[in-house]
Amino acid sequence: MFDFEDILASSIVNWISVIVPGQRVFVLYLFTALIMGMISYLYFKVRSNNKNGPDVSGGATRYLFGNNAYTHKSARQDYKYFWGCPR
Repeated sequence: MFDFEDILASSIVNWISVIVPGQRVFVLYLFTALIMGMISYLYFKVRSNNKNGPDVSGGATRYLFGNNAYTHKSARQDYKYFWGCPR
């Protein structure tokens, strides 16, 4: 059987990993990605006359966190890799 303390300890380790620089998901990495996304959004917002660029009419939140980012073919491939989802 599972011991509650073991489950709690492993859960705490996962949540604290966000503030440990050696981990894959570190708060500074997330912040840097957000800044890079905002720079990209502002760049395409200024060049919004160009029809070849991405759609920025929905605002920064929709540009950064829109459905296109999560349903893209490469994102689905990442989900399969990281979470072992079946094909």
